[in-house]
Amino acid sequence: MKKKYWIIIGVVIAAVIILSSGLYYFGAFDSGPTEDPSKVQGDDVAYDTQKDLSIQEYNIQQRKKYNKKRTDCDTIALMEHILNKYPDGTYLMMEDVATTNPLPNAAVIYQKDAQGDIVYALIVKSRKDSVNQRVVDIKNLTGYDASFTDLDSTRLGLGLFFVDAFRCKGNDFQLLWSKELPSHGGFYKMEMQKWAPKNVPYIRVRFLDAIRGGHVDYNLFQTNGVDSIPHLIQNYENLRQKNRMVAGNDDKIPDFYEYVYIYKESYETLQQITLIDSILYLWRDTAYINTRNPKYFRYF
Repeated sequence: MKKKYWIIIGVVIAAVIILSSGLYYFGAFDSGPTEDPSKVQGDDVAYDTQKDLSIQEYNIQQRKKYNKKRTDCDTIALMEHILNKYPDGTYLMMEDVATTNPLPNAAVIYQKDAQGDIVYALIVKSRKDSVNQRVVDIKNLTGYDASFTDLDSTRLGLGLFFVDAFRCKGNDFQLLWSKELPSHGGFYKMEMQKWAPKNVPYIRVRFLDAIRGGHVDYNLFQTNGVDSIPHLIQNYENLRQKNRMVAGNDDKIPDFYEYVYIYKESYETLQQITLIDSILYLWRDTAYINTRNPKYFRYF
């Protein structure tokens, strides 16, 4: 009886294995329905240019569905220009800002002059070389958590950020200049601001900084007009560091104060941050010079 019992168990196990193998075989070789290319994820897309292009084309078509009223040089036209004219793995960035629109806001600023539209766009390019052939995913570069990418940016691909300025007429985008930003992840928002001391507009690109608990701003000043490469100055504010723009020597290029803090923790106060000093940096030809010790300088 016991022998018969074990024979039955063995037959059942064998049947389960055969059935599972059959399902796996037919499932593995069944092409199935065509999937939404935007849902394709993982290393397949990261190393496959054609799959990446199909996702970009799908995203553009989705925007066309939600934007029935088109205008020349609009965001969709810009996305198509980037897709057709830029190297593989180049994308228009999307802001990490809540919106009622089902699609995220693109990092684009529009202005007009007598010659047509001026378009400023934040663009990320995948750095591809003999070691790293992976294209980036903008979702891995956007928002608070994405700022950790700077600790190991090559694992998910290396994104190089640029603000590109175009003059556009009739969907013909002509590049005026391109300015690289020294960051690789954590993008939040790009917008036009006004610098109060001189009442001049500038472009502010904000990145979140989860590592230090704050943010970093890259500010672009068009001191020589819209056709010239802008001046870049960096500002930041976090739990232990801060600097801010000032008109230190009253010229058209902003300077900045660097603030020095002492950070203490104790049982009574939990956290105590005390400002102990501030140092003025002035722009001199090619760099910001520390006015207290000129051997220290910064390029932006």
